[in-house]
Amino acid sequence: MLIKGSSKWVVRPSVLLGGLLLVLVAGYWAFSRAFGYIGYYPLLIGEAAMLTGLALVVWSGGFRFPHQLSAWLFVFVFLLGLGQIIYSVWFFEQPPLEVIRSFATLYYGIYGFLAYFAARKLLALLDDLTLARLMSKMAWAVLLGMSISIAGFIFLVDFLPHFPQTTVPILTYKPTDAIIPLLFFTVMWVRGYLPPAFIAWILVLVAFAAARSRSSLAAYVLGFVLQGPFKLRSLWLIVVVFAAVSMLAIFDVRISMGYREISINQLAANVLFFLEPDQAAQLDSTTTQNANWRSAWWTAIWNEAVANEYYFMGLGWGINLADHYGFQTVEADTLNVLRNPHNAFMGILARGGWVISIAWLLTYIAFLLAVAWSLTRKHYSYAARTLLMAIFVCTIANLINGATDVYLESPQVAIPHWILIGLGWALMAKETRPSTVSKIPRGLENQ
Repeated sequence: MLIKGSSKWVVRPSVLLGGLLLVLVAGYWAFSRAFGYIGYYPLLIGEAAMLTGLALVVWSGGFRFPHQLSAWLFVFVFLLGLGQIIYSVWFFEQPPLEVIRSFATLYYGIYGFLAYFAARKLLALLDDLTLARLMSKMAWAVLLGMSISIAGFIFLVDFLPHFPQTTVPILTYKPTDAIIPLLFFTVMWVRGYLPPAFIAWILVLVAFAAARSRSSLAAYVLGFVLQGPFKLRSLWLIVVVFAAVSMLAIFDVRISMGYREISINQLAANVLFFLEPDQAAQLDSTTTQNANWRSAWWTAIWNEAVANEYYFMGLGWGINLADHYGFQTVEADTLNVLRNPHNAFMGILARGGWVISIAWLLTYIAFLLAVAWSLTRKHYSYAARTLLMAIFVCTIANLINGATDVYLESPQVAIPHWILIGLGWALMAKETRPSTVSKIPRGLENQ
């Protein structure tokens, strides 16, 4: 946004920062890892954008800290982690680049403070409705990019070039990455910010994610249930899902997704895993095989942390946990070798010990409780309430996926995740007058 200065037109750095963050969210949501690998290791687009964002904050001056317990808890986690990475390099003599790479789980949290700074400034210039509509307009680009990625993943993966030093093709797809924007836009759709036909597009993409990943299925269903209230659109969504599942069963539709497929059998296996794991294994043996593999790794981490009393320091941030515990499944290369135990909490516990891992968990608990309390006790506009609810359910969904995948350690998930948290901090700081609470914007009254 341009504003007129005393002698010339100038650009607000906060607006530039806000635009940069929106582009990052749209890019990561649309193209996942393929967007994240833009650049040249170790300076990829996420790190370059972070440095640019910090420069914009310094340029504008006047940074204000979020008045939230979760923000202070994260600062404690981050500073303790900084001390640990210095210890890892200095005393454990671990490779500095590997230490910093593992520390990305925490340093991506800087994006939360960048987003808070930009959102506070933008909310002073724009109303909540404009911001909500601006974010909902990203749906076109995100859903189109995701559709292109899925098509490339299914039909062209053997012909696509890879990013330098990686085995990642220029079009890639990961269901746990995809389910978060789909959940976000579902909340926006239920509350009337997207056209009615959008839900068909969203649910087709949800089917691809749910077929490949049980945690994606659980994250989406739980997020949808929590986002309430169940308006007319919510009921229509349930009807459409029921009709789609019926069509899969009647016509025995099967669409290959690599080692899994979109079919009624795969959907049944994914659902049964949460109810009757043994029956799920009869339909798809990978359901219990993967779960047992993860469980064995987490048990090894937990037992070692208990036995060795990893209070203030664990194994160090530069260690490869898959190699250390004997769970390596990938041939060694520069970027794609397996390092993390498919659980962010267990990864932090193994590398940093009990204090930092528990403080990290408390950060999320404090944030979710703050959002829940704000939604029930404070006065917000309809748009702000919609965004806060979307942020709330997406944060829970991210934690569900982060409990079973290398997830919150990855830029394509962690950066949008922390940007949403920063936006949540800013929205919670912007209470409206009681007379305007829940006022539905024109055009959305009948949703």
